[in-house]
Amino acid sequence: MPEGEEVKQTSWQEFDRILSKGQQQKRYVCEIIFGHRNKYTYWYLTTDPETLPVNSTSYVMTNIGKIKYQDVGNIYGEKTWIEYGFRQSKSELGWSDFHVTKYNDIAKWWSAICCAFLLVSMRAISTQPSELSDLSTCQSELNSYLAEHPDWDFNQGWKSMLNNMQLLLLPLLALKLVEPWLKVMQVSSIS
Repeated sequence: MPEGEEVKQTSWQEFDRILSKGQQQKRYVCEIIFGHRNKYTYWYLTTDPETLPVNSTSYVMTNIGKIKYQDVGNIYGEKTWIEYGFRQSKSELGWSDFHVTKYNDIAKWWSAICCAFLLVSMRAISTQPSELSDLSTCQSELNSYLAEHPDWDFNQGWKSMLNNMQLLLLPLLALKLVEPWLKVMQVSSIS
């Protein structure tokens, strides 16, 4: 911040935070201005402006032009739930096992995560109970064949689908890892 400029804070504004099923709670928001306003705006969101409880106070930066304070509270009030969901997903999909800091590595990792999510989601859509009766004979035979794997999970949850998708992809991954060695070893009985 340039010399001579100061941090200002607007007065607290009360707004109704719209929760699930139309419920509302009183919340408070104020804007923080570093010197002068620019394309980014900074906000405090809290349930109590006097004590600023740690577990219910957020600091938000947005680049949405001319945003109203009520909108800041309702748009970014979902932040904690989104973070919670991402934290769970990161753990399930392996993000917590790898710590990458370079942008290209992060982009590659998230591409893999999104592909895994897409595969599992597509598999989940194709196995909805309403559609199970419409499966072709070939699909039914494939499902019974896959179910013979000792680790195959018969539950319909997303985690079960992810585990089953990993079981399907592991042989392909193993082949990809062994393939360069097959070229080096020149095993005649395989080719």
